[in-house]
Amino acid sequence: MVMHMVWHPVQVLNIRVLVEKFLDKYSDVMVICYEPKGRLTRAPEIVFEVLSKSTAKRDEILKFDLYREEGVKYYILVYPDGLKAKAYELIDGTYRKIADFNDEIYPFELKYCTIDFDFNFIWRKK
Repeated sequence: MVMHMVWHPVQVLNIRVLVEKFLDKYSDVMVICYEPKGRLTRAPEIVFEVLSKSTAKRDEILKFDLYREEGVKYYILVYPDGLKAKAYELIDGTYRKIADFNDEIYPFELKYCTIDFDFNFIWRKK
């Protein structure tokens, strides 16, 4: 199955109660390749976090470690001021940087779906 993801800067779902309880924030955007029945029972395949000065440390350190521990396959840190997104892939329990993206299309190969994500779409203005 090939899915084309559309970027919506809205809250979609919560990964775990831990995020609510200890970090008091949700993911900015997450991707799952199944229809959930109620709360999520497993980690999303991709998580996008849009960083600001007030959230950078939490997103780059705390959530980075939490999502790694929870098994999120891809973690994308979006830096709107620099028009850059840093993408990491979970390999053998460790996040490894894939690349910095600005206007590329990247095929995220997931277990149950593939998403051709156009990073240029993040920066488009209405």
